[in-house]
Amino acid sequence: MNVHVRLLGFYQMMLGRMYEDIQLRKGASLDELWNYFQSSYVQLQSKDMKRIAGMSVNKTYVPRKNWRSFVLQEGDEVDLLSQMAGG
Repeated sequence: MNVHVRLLGFYQMMLGRMYEDIQLRKGASLDELWNYFQSSYVQLQSKDMKRIAGMSVNKTYVPRKNWRSFVLQEGDEVDLLSQMAGG
């Protein structure tokens, strides 16, 4: 199954690109997508990277607590963004 990922903010800067098409097994979760990124890029292997990560699927934000149960579909568009605090 193919999903289209748009890297935003910190992740775009860190990985040096804005888009990546990822092949995952059918029925993969958002958590599995994060694990793909973490295992593929040494820059993301710190626990802190997951803490600041946010993802939306087809323009709908998915809270991190739901990543494991959120099943991706063929052709989904995922935004990977870094959550920021402050004013």
